[in-house]
Amino acid sequence: MLRQIIFAIALLITFTIFFRTINRLIKYFRFTRPASPVRDFGKRFRLMLKVAFGQTKIFRHPVIGFFHALVFWGFCVILIGSIEMVIDGLAGTEKSLSFLGPVHDIIMASGDIFALLVAVSIIIFSLRRSVIHVKRFDGIEMKPKSHIDAIISLSLILLLMISLLGMNTGYMGYKAHSGESVFGFYPLSNIVSRNLNGFSTDQFHAIFEVSWWTHILTIFVFANYLPYSKHFHVFMSVRMSFFRDLNRLAS
Repeated sequence: MLRQIIFAIALLITFTIFFRTINRLIKYFRFTRPASPVRDFGKRFRLMLKVAFGQTKIFRHPVIGFFHALVFWGFCVILIGSIEMVIDGLAGTEKSLSFLGPVHDIIMASGDIFALLVAVSIIIFSLRRSVIHVKRFDGIEMKPKSHIDAIISLSLILLLMISLLGMNTGYMGYKAHSGESVFGFYPLSNIVSRNLNGFSTDQFHAIFEVSWWTHILTIFVFANYLPYSKHFHVFMSVRMSFFRDLNRLAS
């Protein structure tokens, strides 16, 4: 019960700060010109799938664009697992979406795999900034604030992925040791947990608990940092692509 109370307080603080920030952004939008009537919903939906979720524009740079797309797709998949964590945190349940059966297995497996892929992508982005020194990151137009913002965002995302893998590994380990049923499929974390032969049930459970709290609290922090970051445009691309001026697109 105490765990649920602490979680509920953290969630309330997160939502309070987040909605205040969003309300401030909405006030800025009111200074823009009135929007024209939205028509052609089918065309807009297809455009949104292509540009925002398909990440087609970023593939103008095939290699690095692919890694950027991996991060976006990974967040889309992991978001579902995050929703499950919120439900579990409030209700005191375990794997509340497991009633989805095979669908839940696919979501959990995808999140487990994407956690590693996103972590690798973030490491590549960090190396490009700190070791390779890509020219466009060192131009005079790049202010120190932009570099700090990138470091913070990359660090938070990497922590999210590491904690997710730790959570899954701890979950698989303590379930295997205790003989309890496993909900979901975690291909990578299952391999890792099986190779940690010296760990006890309590140690695996500790890994799970620490990783669980680290992951969800980092999500809460990142959710409130993101609107102030330049990376916010990645998530706004869904809205922007849907409400894009189709006349300008046609021309």
